[in-house]
Amino acid sequence: MKIGAWNNRIRAGVRPLTAASVRSEVWPLGFRRRGRLGTLAVLLIMLAPLGAVAQMTVGGGYLYVGNENTYMHPEVDVEGIEPIVLREPLTLANAVYVSKDAYRDPARLSIRAPLTSARGYVGHSPNGEGMAVVYGPTGSWTLSGLLTVGHAGWGYLRIEQGGVVHSTGAIIGVGYYGKGEATVTGFGSTWINAGDFDLGVDSGGKLYVDNRAVLHCTGHLHVGTGWSSRSSRAALHVRGGARLMTGTAQLEGGRSEAFVQGDGSLWDVRELLEVGTQARAYLFVENGGALVVNHGRVSGTSRVYVRGLNSRWEATGTIEVGAAAGPGSVLVEQGARMTAKLLSIGPGSSVRASQGGTIAADVQLDGGLLRLESTTCAFGTLQLGQAGSATPRISRLEFVGDGPSVVTFQNSDRISWMGTLRIEGYLAGQDSLRILGNGSYPPFLPLTGAQLAQIWFADYNVSAQIDADGYVTPAGL
Repeated sequence: MKIGAWNNRIRAGVRPLTAASVRSEVWPLGFRRRGRLGTLAVLLIMLAPLGAVAQMTVGGGYLYVGNENTYMHPEVDVEGIEPIVLREPLTLANAVYVSKDAYRDPARLSIRAPLTSARGYVGHSPNGEGMAVVYGPTGSWTLSGLLTVGHAGWGYLRIEQGGVVHSTGAIIGVGYYGKGEATVTGFGSTWINAGDFDLGVDSGGKLYVDNRAVLHCTGHLHVGTGWSSRSSRAALHVRGGARLMTGTAQLEGGRSEAFVQGDGSLWDVRELLEVGTQARAYLFVENGGALVVNHGRVSGTSRVYVRGLNSRWEATGTIEVGAAAGPGSVLVEQGARMTAKLLSIGPGSSVRASQGGTIAADVQLDGGLLRLESTTCAFGTLQLGQAGSATPRISRLEFVGDGPSVVTFQNSDRISWMGTLRIEGYLAGQDSLRILGNGSYPPFLPLTGAQLAQIWFADYNVSAQIDADGYVTPAGL
């Protein structure tokens, strides 16, 4: 069949669930079924009243776009011009498949009218490649089950110009050879997923939510998951004023990354966000982006960067840096800010604020590093060590710079804290508290007598003293 200059043959078919003799297919314009029913279907559509919307129902309900392996034989072959364009509403009882050999151009399905199906597979066959595009404002795809993009093959999904997708579970990229990429872009473009969302399952997966689009996942979002998640690579991008809303979320894979970038861009996690549950992952909140969580946890040697004016990481509960999966690190810089009810820094972990980056939280420093350099931070209770700990540890608390380093109520030219700086579990000879200077001599900033009186070593029941090298220790020790 010659189409234009390409000599391309496009096959898209439907396999009814009932016997072949029990068929009730009505095809949209642009499709031609081989046989008398196809001609009759086109005639019926052409005779429909002007302005009426034709509802196309495929009894049984599989739609194939592209050439499939032998086990995918459709019972009805349909030829049309690629991309296959859906311009009238279509309801399928079962699945939609979009895939063909990767050695040729991908199979393409353009959705410009409401499409309803139980499941959807884009780029699902081995070495297959497929693309589905949902165009607004009239195009939509509603699935009562799972939408998979890139299963054993290469798959691409785009939702744009106000298009809408509803699914009850989603996977982007699954299997060793599977690669998936999904993009939700443009104002009004929306993807609502009422279930779990897996990005990169033993595979590579990419998800872009940009240009004021919205993705709402009521379940759990996994970024880089599966039995080999240490080698999975997945990337999540929220940018251009877009919004991503999830119930809970995990960045698991060994090379997984998430980016929240640009003014107005938001990732809102209703419950817990975990970064690096099995291996190192990276999270970047930059250039005015915002990350809002109930609780956050950074571990597995993972790293979080919050940087740039108006960039922020906010937690209504606790941000825990360092957990059973290993230590973690957070850097807040260049005018960014991190706020939490409690910031907990565990063994081997670090939190650094520099270049105008700010931290506002109650702080529990127990075996990690809190470094504040040329910045203003508002701490409520600053506790070093952990009361009653069998292995007391503080690690290091460093104030660097001659400007206001720790400020509670208002800026000042001295280091200050609210109330008493209480130190629990101080272990002489191992723990250190030193306030460093800006490179001048001496290399530390001396504390006043009033400030030393406000530092309390609970285990020794005494206040503080400072030695000739600037180290703060229990008085009389």
